[in-house]
Amino acid sequence: MLFIPWLVYVVFSFVSYYVAANWPSFILLAAWIVIVIAGTVHRTRIRAKYNIPGGEVEDCCCWFWCWWCSVAQEARHIDRATGNLA
Repeated sequence: MLFIPWLVYVVFSFVSYYVAANWPSFILLAAWIVIVIAGTVHRTRIRAKYNIPGGEVEDCCCWFWCWWCSVAQEARHIDRATGNLA
């Protein structure tokens, strides 16, 4: 379940760090939009599975403005819901 946010992190980090200087801006923008959509879908599925109030617009805003906070919040909530607290 936590594989998708880490995959998003790795892909975005790779794109932004290694190839940003060589790629046109619209490709980076397209990559960012794909990441935000994937994160929004993932967060919406978590909301549905654990009956968390909220909606898709809120999920999209969370992933657009502060995706690393969203990953941490999702992981923390899943850990609490499954009883895997460290």
